[in-house]
Amino acid sequence: VPLSFFFPDISPARIADEIQELEGHGEEVRTSITEARELEFRFPVQLPDEVPAEVTVVLPHGYPHSCPRVYANNVSEEAPHRWRDGALCLYGVMSAWNPGKHTVYSTLGLARKWLERYGAWHKTGQWPSNEVTPDE
Repeated sequence: VPLSFFFPDISPARIADEIQELEGHGEEVRTSITEARELEFRFPVQLPDEVPAEVTVVLPHGYPHSCPRVYANNVSEEAPHRWRDGALCLYGVMSAWNPGKHTVYSTLGLARKWLERYGAWHKTGQWPSNEVTPDE
């Protein structure tokens, strides 16, 4: 079995570009391959009240033509604006993933904005009215 069989179905050049962009912005990133052979990028973050957490950006097979999934640990199960599998709702009905424009870095920025709104929801019980959009 060729070694490439165990790697995600993502262009190695695209993966290198993503990592270079993240490192160029000083991001602390860890990577791994899931059992489903998808590439994960993991980033340390802080939740409200200085709770440490981790954002995970999962690149599905066929990325960038398929939208990444984004998760944050230590987030309440009751938090709104999440998909059924617990992924953060960053791209969806009102705004679309654009493979020519969006990257792991831009997705991480949206995840951080989502976490800021989560912090407001956590304190007030109300999600802030300005939604997360990929064009921010």
